[in-house]
Amino acid sequence: MAKHKKLAMLLGGAFALCGASAAHAFNVKAGDWDLSMSGEVNAFYTYNQCQNETPNPKVVAGGLTCGTTHRNGASTVESGLLPSALVFSAKTTQEGFDIGVTFGFYPGINNGAQVSGANSKGASLTGNTNNNSGLGSTGIDMRQNFFTFGDKEMGTIKMGRDLGFFGSDAILSDMTLLGVGSPGNSGQPGNTTLGRIGIGYIYADWIPQISYISPSFGGGFQASAGIFQPLDMVSFSGTSATYSNHSMPMLQAKGTWDFNAADVKGRVWVGAFEERVMQSTVDSGLNGVADNNTGVTAYAGELGAKASAYGFDGVIYAYTGHGAGTTGLLFDGATVNGKKRPSSGGYAQVQYTIGKWKPGISYGFSQLKAAGGENSALSPNFNPNLVAFNRSAVGQLQYSLTKSLTLLGEYAHSWTTAQGPNPTPALNSTKNIENSFSVGGILFF
Repeated sequence: MAKHKKLAMLLGGAFALCGASAAHAFNVKAGDWDLSMSGEVNAFYTYNQCQNETPNPKVVAGGLTCGTTHRNGASTVESGLLPSALVFSAKTTQEGFDIGVTFGFYPGINNGAQVSGANSKGASLTGNTNNNSGLGSTGIDMRQNFFTFGDKEMGTIKMGRDLGFFGSDAILSDMTLLGVGSPGNSGQPGNTTLGRIGIGYIYADWIPQISYISPSFGGGFQASAGIFQPLDMVSFSGTSATYSNHSMPMLQAKGTWDFNAADVKGRVWVGAFEERVMQSTVDSGLNGVADNNTGVTAYAGELGAKASAYGFDGVIYAYTGHGAGTTGLLFDGATVNGKKRPSSGGYAQVQYTIGKWKPGISYGFSQLKAAGGENSALSPNFNPNLVAFNRSAVGQLQYSLTKSLTLLGEYAHSWTTAQGPNPTPALNSTKNIENSFSVGGILFF
């Protein structure tokens, strides 16, 4: 778990949630301020092949396998689930308050565009939209920009942009965070791969927030809660609601229990989020058209645990929600007429340390259920190609070449299933399967 703690520290405010001790590439005293810097760089060769009985992948709207990759395969050299990172922080104590500030820069090594996000797309002088041509460049994703203040008795208040609470422990505990996991789209690689995003958990995301992290109570308990920038309801599949009106902030909360008894140590956590998002309204006072107040209250809960004992590291995690969507928060969470879709998922993982070697295996899934009446072929909104499941099984082997540098290889078997059945018999049981192999390394400093 040591490298995961180092990673959590790199994620700024997230390290306070994970109990990581401070460790930086360097620390400098400048007047009343302690300045520090840390980071990591990673790179992987990935070969990805889509297995289908036809040359082209079937259409699974919102599915996370195959993409432009086909059975001839696709090769790329790319960043893994993590982009590279360079994190600057400063802290001081003034009038009894502990004050800190963090800026986190996360560049990928790829020319390709990420699924979404203005800062994740690389620029190409050729104008090639895939950005895999010559004269291309990568983008810098500035994920962190926040300050904190508080003390040991009152806890810590955070203001700015940082990792959300819901889903944060799930991704920080995921072994594919150090590797690739499911690659997503090797034909057009983005700033990062998927890992288990959308295939075991919903992405925690980097969200503007005003949040509170309590001090650690007796017995290792800690609580966190905050208001967050509300997110739009996104039609990731192209067949869902696209709501973007927000009258209230997103709410997130999490509770954790860190334990260390005899030879067993670990963490148990529970989290939740809620957000009300509405269809863009039409002002009847201006044009005489009645206001449209269609909206969705999305919510989800999560429960997870991880433990280390006798060389073994294990994780088990599950989430469930209504309107919460899949892959990203509020992705495909509701139908075009505002009916919420249930979603759920989770993953299980085990690793074992043998000297410098650390093999591991994991399995995870994310499910999106049709809304009431939506899964009937008689429904006018029925889309048999809408994703139902994204699943993957991953095997990983890490080798600690030094205390800072880890080499690793991965094999991932991922598959996507659509809602179905399709009224067209030839398209029934729509399913995409892909196999990927990755080898590379990650260096923390």
